[in-house]
Formats: sequence, C-alpha cells, structure tokens
Amino acid sequence: MREPFFKKGSLKRFSLVLAVAGSLAFGDVHRSSIAEGNEKYRAGDFEAALTLYKKANEAKDSDVSRYDMGNAFYQLGDYEASAKMFGSALESKDAALARTAKMNFANAQTALGSEKGEKGDASAARQALEGAVSAYRDILLKEPDNKGAKRNMEIALKKLEELKDEENKNGKRDKEKGGGKKEKEQNGGKGRNEEQKDRNGNSGQERREAAKKEQAEKLLQNLSNEEQKVQKQLRRGGMPEKEVERDW
Repeated sequence: MREPFFKKGSLKRFSLVLAVAGSLAFGDVHRSSIAEGNEKYRAGDFEAALTLYKKANEAKDSDVSRYDMGNAFYQLGDYEASAKMFGSALESKDAALARTAKMNFANAQTALGSEKGEKGDASAARQALEGAVSAYRDILLKEPDNKGAKRNMEIALKKLEELKDEENKNGKRDKEKGGGKKEKEQNGGKGRNEEQKDRNGNSGQERREAAKKEQAEKLLQNLSNEEQKVQKQLRRGGMPEKEVERDW
C-alpha cells in the first residue's frame, strides 16, 4: 500500500477564494463556471469540478482556472496533469497565487514520484522527486518557518533515498545474477569443452588405433601374399638359381 505523502484534501484551494473575488474581471461564462466548479469541488464531485474549470479556462485562459484544474486533477489522482497545471501558474503576476501554486506543484511532483516508483519507472520517479525537492527548497529559502514545506521535503528526500537504495539492491542482484550466469556459462562451457575435448580425444585415439590395426592387417596380408608367392614359386621350381661364383 502506497504511503500517502499528504492528504489530498490538504492541497491549498487558494483559487477558490481568488476566483470569486476576481471573477468580475472575466466573462460571465468564466465566472459562472468557476463558481459552479467550486461548488462541485466542495461536494467532492471532482470530475464535474474539472469539467467546469476546463470550461472556464476555455472561455478565458487564466492562472486561476489552471490552478483550479490542478486541484481537481490532484484529487482525481492524475498527478502528472496536476503538476503541469500548477506549474503553469508558477509565474503568475499574483504573488500569493504563485506561492501557493509552487507548494502544490511540489506536492503533486512528490505524489507523482511515488507513483512512478511503485510502477518501476525509476528514472521518472527520480526526476519528479528531485523536482519536488527543488521546489520545496525554493519555498524554504523564502519561508524558513514553512513547516508544511519542510515536512513534505523530508518525505520527498526519504523517497529519493529509498529509490536509490532499491536501485543499488537491484543493481547488486543483477550483477550477482549476471556474474553467476557468466560463471555458470564459463563452467558449463568448460565442461562442454572438456567433454568435447575428451570425446574428440577418444575419437582421435580410436581412429589412430583403427589405422594402426588396418596397417597391421595390410602388412600381414602383404606378407601372406608374398609368402604364398614364394611357396608357389618354390613348388614350381621357378626360383632362379644363384650363379655359381668362379675363382678364375
């Protein structure tokens, strides 16, 4: 079970107040959609809230509606989309909105990193968690007493450390597995080579023995033929007599 970084309801809903206060500056569609979206959000109907926030943003693109979309995406568990929406509001001219967006951006990145880590995507998990830590650090440099940022940064750092440990363990297991497999292959290859060598050696020796035997049989056969030939000649008297040596 995934360890929650923070309750989903803990995301700051700064835009809900801001949207109502600033809604008169936007069109009626934007204003009414933001208001209706806030009601759905409060009621826990995040799908409906998201649809209305999107409608508001289509009517007039604004940091406020994108921030609200980030809240809804987070509650729906789409942390990647949530981080993207919060990230788009980081440069808002409204300092208060930008500040809150940064905190929620870091929270969404932390949740995304945890999710990616559980799915085995170490690279994406590390990237998200490092992004979260960087954002928390920026917040703490300006607000050293921000306990929420400090607490969540500690969680993100812990997750990064766990990810690193897991990668090291996996790397060690892969190395040991690879080494064992290599050694086994080497030993197996050695065994096969020795077996082949023995087999080839035995075959070679057998061939040599067979060749010697064949040569011996041929020699015996030749001697037998010669002997038979001599015996035949002797029987016929065809053996040439040796010339008598003369002493004069």
